[in-house]
Amino acid sequence: MFCTKCGFNLPQDVKFCPNCGATVENTTTYTEPANNPVYGEVSIDPDVETLIGVKKEYYLPKFRQFRQLNKKTSWNWCAFLFGPTWFIYRKMYLYALCIWGVAFLFTAITEGSGGLIFNIATGILGNWLYMHHLEQRAREISILPFEAKQAALAKKSGVNKGAVIAIVIVEFVLIGLLVALAAYIFTEMGTSMDINSFIYY
Repeated sequence: MFCTKCGFNLPQDVKFCPNCGATVENTTTYTEPANNPVYGEVSIDPDVETLIGVKKEYYLPKFRQFRQLNKKTSWNWCAFLFGPTWFIYRKMYLYALCIWGVAFLFTAITEGSGGLIFNIATGILGNWLYMHHLEQRAREISILPFEAKQAALAKKSGVNKGAVIAIVIVEFVLIGLLVALAAYIFTEMGTSMDINSFIYY
């Protein structure tokens, strides 16, 4: 049984789709994907599905929706909250680098007031950018010989947890260094003020 709005594979005897929240009006009509009037003719490249790795149940309905309705917008909370870090987690390294650069320029131009707007844009376009990235990777891999293709799929699929952990560690180290530097500066300023006060009196 599949949701008529987003194509999500529904559990039995549910009244609302757990993926999009749509009301399940008829539980007998949509028992096969082919009967779905929205997504019945849309298929996703098996290599793209392999490249997703984890959370296929979330991304595949989104990708079908993009292709069927010819749209680019949806919502991804992780892309909104974590921005470039989410792109790195999903092995979209060039996207992350570009987003960091654009975000830096955008924040500088708007004097820091445009950060939220940029995060919202990332949340809205994150899923479509991810689909575009995976489709491009699948096309590159499809021309390889069988064994090389399987090796490439294994290497490029899934997520990069190690990179995210490294980013978090670096951020904590940088924050610690900044705190230590600030404490040192304030300490030196306080010592200098005490000496000047002593000389004045």
